[in-house]
Parts: sequence; structure tokens; C-alpha cells
Amino acid sequence: MRPIIIIAAALGAAACAPVEPAGPALPLVPAAVEPGAAVGVTGEARFDVTATRGGASVPAACTAEGAGFRADFTAPATLAVPSYGAASQPVRIACTADGRQGARVVVPAFRAYGGIGGVYPAIGIGIGTGGGDGWSGSGAGVSIGGIWSPGTNGPVAAVRYPDIAIPIE
Repeated sequence: MRPIIIIAAALGAAACAPVEPAGPALPLVPAAVEPGAAVGVTGEARFDVTATRGGASVPAACTAEGAGFRADFTAPATLAVPSYGAASQPVRIACTADGRQGARVVVPAFRAYGGIGGVYPAIGIGIGTGGGDGWSGSGAGVSIGGIWSPGTNGPVAAVRYPDIAIPIE
């Protein structure tokens, strides 16, 4: 039993280790939501926008427009746009650098979670203290597994826009 506790403690400590980012963070640019367009917003979706010329990233003045929002920014940047869940629409991004222009449309990708009206297995190991009955304050206990419920009556659409490079020609 002792080797299992040591392995579980090591895995738990490893899970708390900080993850180093791949590179410097891009500036975050939130899109401005038009009055009245906030109805139906379920969160935000973030994606990176870069402008390129000859395969290299170049600074560019950009405008992103979507259903009910707009953002003016300098690429490269991370753009935060409102998410309307399954009703999210494509975003058009136009950039200008040194008198040259480029534009692309970014289409959202959707993934539905939940909605099957049940519970899901929760795989993991929990280690804690407690009595032999699991309630009192003495002794030790180990729990493996369990159940989890998403707490939703229907599917939840997770929206993700892919990172995009705008070629400046």
C-alpha cells in the first residue's frame, strides 16, 4: 500500500509544476461589443492573429469584424471575441502594412459537451484523512474513481477559432 501512496504523491506534485509558455505572450486585444449585441454571449474565444510577408511576421494595422463586434489592433496580437456558442459566426480580419493589404475570414470550430443527461466516470486518486468510517477525523483513507455530472440539461458548445496568419501582398 505504501508504494501506491508514494507514487500518487509524486504524481500529484508533478501536476502542480508550472508550465513554461512557448514564447513571449502577445498583447491581448478584446473586441468591442456593439450595444444590444451582448444578448446571447456565452463567453469569449481567443486566437492569435499575425500578418506575414514572405513568410515572416510583420507589424500591421488590423481590423476584425464579426456579428455584433469590432476590434482595431496592431498584429501580432491575441484577439478576444465574444462567443455566442453554437450561434457564433465567422470573423473577417483585414490588415495593412506599408501600404499593402491582406484579408482573411476565420471560421469557428465547435465541439459539443454534455447533453446525454447522465453522469461520467471521474478517474483519479484522492488521498485524505478520515476515520475508518470515512467521516470522523482520525485515520487515513484513499479514494479511487467516482462520478461527475456536468450539471447541464443539454449540450454546451465550446467555440474555438483557429490562429490565423494574414498574408500582406
